[in-house]
Amino acid sequence: VGDPARVGQPGPYGPLLGEGEGPRPATAASAPEPEPADGSFRYLAKLSDGTPVTWSPCRAIHYVVRRAGVPSGGLATLQSAVAEVSAITGLRFVYDGLVDEAPGAARASYQPERYGPRWAPVLVSWVSQREDPFLDENYLGLTWPAPMMSTAGESVFVTGQVEIGVAHLEDARRRLGNDLSRPVILHELGHLVGLDHVVSSESLMYPYLAGALTFAPAERRGLRSLGAGSCHNDV
Repeated sequence: VGDPARVGQPGPYGPLLGEGEGPRPATAASAPEPEPADGSFRYLAKLSDGTPVTWSPCRAIHYVVRRAGVPSGGLATLQSAVAEVSAITGLRFVYDGLVDEAPGAARASYQPERYGPRWAPVLVSWVSQREDPFLDENYLGLTWPAPMMSTAGESVFVTGQVEIGVAHLEDARRRLGNDLSRPVILHELGHLVGLDHVVSSESLMYPYLAGALTFAPAERRGLRSLGAGSCHNDV
């Protein structure tokens, strides 16, 4: 029947159920709102009932930054953007420092040898096109939140990766005379917490840079909605 001393211990594929969960924030709404028919904001992933896949609002989103490639002022810009997204969504973010982990599609969501017996923190990296060929002049960033299946059969985001295309951002700064790092990072953080692209060029979640520097009112509504997901002691 197994070793009784290991009952309640983290396993090789994931932490203890509910690791890091706390009380539900008093400011969180009871549940996310339906995706609007006008497409003013869209959810990145949805459950079978049409509600969005979210992070647990009862668990902080930990994140780390790859040391290599961070531009001057990059960390401060990232943390400012994280603070804005946190304020809108109500989700709590915790910065865990600089690391030497490299980004990649095969990154494991659970790395106890590196990060301890919890889900791996979100990895944010400034990346060259040589490292990731998808980061061409049309893609200044790539983000993918990583879901896990709860014991109740629902997907919930537990970690993820954010890649910022450092070379093309620098090229845009030289050509346009503006540093577009912050709106690009905000856009990617929008994906991280669960927003998808929209068709309006006046929105920050438009697929291409078109002048928006921060989230439109409808997008802010979507972000607040994504902060109202279920708590998950079952993942």
